[in-house]
This record gives sequence, C-alpha cells and structure tokens, in this order.
Amino acid sequence: FGSLQITGMIILSERLYSLQVKEANRFKKLAENNRINLRLLLPPRGRVFDRFSNLLAENKENYKLIFIPDESVNALDTIRKVTSLINLSYEELIHLNNQLKNKNDNLPIYLKHKLLWHEVARISENIPELSGVSIEMALVRYYNSSTSAHLIGYVGKPSEIDKSRSKVLSLPGSRIGKSGIEYALEREIRGKPGTQKVEVNAHGRVVRELARLEGLPGSDVYLTISMELQEFIHKRLGNNRAGVVLINVQNGDILA
Repeated sequence: FGSLQITGMIILSERLYSLQVKEANRFKKLAENNRINLRLLLPPRGRVFDRFSNLLAENKENYKLIFIPDESVNALDTIRKVTSLINLSYEELIHLNNQLKNKNDNLPIYLKHKLLWHEVARISENIPELSGVSIEMALVRYYNSSTSAHLIGYVGKPSEIDKSRSKVLSLPGSRIGKSGIEYALEREIRGKPGTQKVEVNAHGRVVRELARLEGLPGSDVYLTISMELQEFIHKRLGNNRAGVVLINVQNGDILA
C-alpha cells in the first residue's frame, strides 16, 4: 500500500512538473488567447473632391446608442428608462422589438442612430442608472452636392458575397460602394482596418482595452468635375429633361 502511494505521488509530481514547467509556455499562450481578443476597427473612407477641392463626399461623426442585454440586470426596465429620456420613432421601436426577439446576449443592439447632442447629454447624465447602455461614435457618409449624386454614387450594407470576400465588410456598421465613384474606386477609398486588443471575461464581455492601432484612412479622390458648374447646368435645365456632358477639348477632362 505504501509502494502504491509513493508510485502515485511520483506520477502526480511528474504530471504537475510537465504541466507547470515543460508545457508552461504552451498553456500560457492558450490562456492568453482565451482572455485577450483582437478586433478589427473600421477605417474612415477616403473623401471625394471636385477639381477646385470642394468636398463632394465626406465623413461626419454620428453618435449611436447601443445596448448589450447580457450586461443589464433588467433589460425591459432599462429600455423603459431609455425611452423616457429620448424619443424613439415608431420605426425604431419596431426595429428594437425585432432585435430583442432575435437577440444574442453578447451582441449589441442599436437603440438609436444619429443621436442629437442634447440626447447624448441626457443619456450621459443618467448612464449610471442604465446598465448595459453606452454611446458609440461612428463615421457616417455625407454628400454635399445633390447635382453630382449620379456621379459620386452611394454606399450601402455589404451583401453576403461581399462579406465572404473581406473580413472588414463583416464588421457591424461596415459600408461598401454601390454605384458611381464610390463603387468604381471602392478599394482605394475603403482604407485599411485598424486593430483593437481587449481583455474579456469568461462570458466574452469586454473588461478593458489593452491596445489600439488606428486604421489607415482611404485615399482621397480628386475628380475633374466642377461642383459649381454642375449646379449651374442643373439650374439652367430647370424642368427640362436632358443629358449634358461638358468636356475640356484641350485635355479631355470631364467638367460636368
């Protein structure tokens, strides 16, 4: 019986030595991978200018109200408090209801996009009472020339095919060019994503940010068209239907 005890102790000691000394680096890396997550950050899209450096397309700050149900003691009570602080439209309430039905506790629910400044202030003032609620800043595409819309195009949500081609397009809030310059020069305008290293707990919730490397903004694009000339021709046409192309015969530049 004593021999069996000694043998068992030897085997146990050898196993402990193997785990804690021989394979320490391996298990340390596994533990770090479970504790630390590396996330991609959306880069700002490149801006679009006309020939005189007038902004045709740019990015503006947009504040979003997000809610993570898993971090709230009482999700319905929290949402009730939020609706008493800010106004939600009928469409936003319907969208919120659909999100709550199909929710994943670890994923954020967007309660409202494009928060006004007084709404940001009101939520920030009451944030200690709103568990699971936070304000997130994102960049939204804005266009400054309605008469150039058919040239510049627009951005929209990426399709499933687009998402399969790029990890960046799978991120929440990602946008891709759908027509015009936004579509034709998508790769140049999109930019390169940044990275964020965060520490998470056993439930996958973020505890703190460890490091952040901002992405590279997309390249700015300078077109040969003139925004003022576009608007001038648009006014001259009035209610008439026509197609107008104005070309510089010296070098072939499309002016309008």
